[in-house]
Amino acid sequence: MTTSYERRAQADKQADVRRASAQLEAEQRDAHQGAAVGLTMLAAVLMTLAGLLNLVNGLEGVVKHGFYVATPHYLYNINTSNWGWIHIGIGALLVLVGLCLFARMTWARVVGIGLVVISAVLNFLFIPRYPFWGILLVALDIFVIWALATVRRPAR
Repeated sequence: MTTSYERRAQADKQADVRRASAQLEAEQRDAHQGAAVGLTMLAAVLMTLAGLLNLVNGLEGVVKHGFYVATPHYLYNINTSNWGWIHIGIGALLVLVGLCLFARMTWARVVGIGLVVISAVLNFLFIPRYPFWGILLVALDIFVIWALATVRRPAR
């Protein structure tokens, strides 16, 4: 038979285990939320950067018509001025959505993924005009998609 002292000690041990378990769960949840916020901020910075680079890319096409090389027999034969305006438009949208990600607007994550996919496709199609720049922006876009898509909400 157990004494009241032993029952009290056992109850205290169980309470300590429950408190430690709750504290560990809270720390894990906080660490996960910190990682989620960090990835979202990284995605916001990279999306804004990609938007600014697209703006620069577009300005080059609009201001200096001969800056980009027009390759013959390319399936998508759009003049460089039109490519410039396309890049300016997508760049401006990327900057705006990137700034909305800084404000932690939930819709900006989904819209951002969609815009970055469009940006990646456009930059892929732009590779024959300026290969290094196009490949660089496609890689940046893919990394932004990863950063936006990997954030998960903790299970409750």
